[in-house]
Amino acid sequence: ILMDNDTSLKMKDSGGNAINVIEMAADNGVRFHGVSGNTTYFNPDATSTTTINYANSAPVEIGDANTSTNFYVMKGNLGVNTNSTIATLDIRGNSFATPIASFSGSSGKATMVVDQSNIGDIFTASKSGATKFVINNAGNVGINVAAPTELLHLNGKMQFVNTAEDIDDGNVKIFTGTGPETAA
Repeated sequence: ILMDNDTSLKMKDSGGNAINVIEMAADNGVRFHGVSGNTTYFNPDATSTTTINYANSAPVEIGDANTSTNFYVMKGNLGVNTNSTIATLDIRGNSFATPIASFSGSSGKATMVVDQSNIGDIFTASKSGATKFVINNAGNVGINVAAPTELLHLNGKMQFVNTAEDIDDGNVKIFTGTGPETAA
């Protein structure tokens, strides 16, 4: 083990060559070097933000000793609780008792904005791969329909409450007032 000018800690490989193990960079960042030449770089900047750079195509993983990887970054994809991302942002829930995601806001704008500029659907919700709700690129909404062709496209029974007249034909239910489920 060698100390080089108070800026790096070096070890010698089997051929006697000194290799950086830990290095203090000129910008106060810290580089951790692996024996295969891979480098992980921590760089606190003037705003106390820590930048982590990894010098080859392998992923950056952040986790703790008691669990598997919590955050995984690979070629522009970010995985939370997964290291096999299938999207730019891939979040996997792993607890029955907590939601996968929660959005909360207090602003004069929408809490969440989804903008699809290509041909794919704007939003799709599914259960075990079966589409339950979709908003396609044309703005059509499908409930139990994967490819809605009308503004509102439903597959199944519907119920409307608080209308001018009662209708119940077995497939469509429209009730005035609060509906039969709360009638006295």
